[in-house]
Amino acid sequence: MNEGEQTLSISAQDASIVTEPKAGTNTDVNLVGSFTKIGGKDNQGLAGTDYIIGKDKFWRVSDLNDGKGVGIKPMRAYIHPATASQARAAMLSIGKGDGTTVIDNLNAISNDANAEYYDANGRRTNGLQKGLNIVKRGSKTYKIMVK
Repeated sequence: MNEGEQTLSISAQDASIVTEPKAGTNTDVNLVGSFTKIGGKDNQGLAGTDYIIGKDKFWRVSDLNDGKGVGIKPMRAYIHPATASQARAAMLSIGKGDGTTVIDNLNAISNDANAEYYDANGRRTNGLQKGLNIVKRGSKTYKIMVK
């Protein structure tokens, strides 16, 4: 042992190491992890009904370039529906019940001197007010709720 090096000892009882992804039952939609690259050039390993994450959404493999060349990198996961009927949606999105799912450019909207602000009755205001606000910024119009 070299000077200044420390030794680390690891021990376990009745422990097993997972070396391959474990499959679920044939009636589930399974989240399958991968230790190696799957798919890619020849698309071996991904079914057309599987879902992968891309651009912050879940996409069905068959809808991405007809499933050709679609793959995932090592240490990633994909969703594998057990039956074709479970793979009907072309895209999945995950959100929380009544909570906010996306806020794009909220700070830019609230600080924009060129934006036009209106209340729910259509009266122009000097900025965001408590309640429903309608903000016209360039060619886009936003509805913003301030609590």
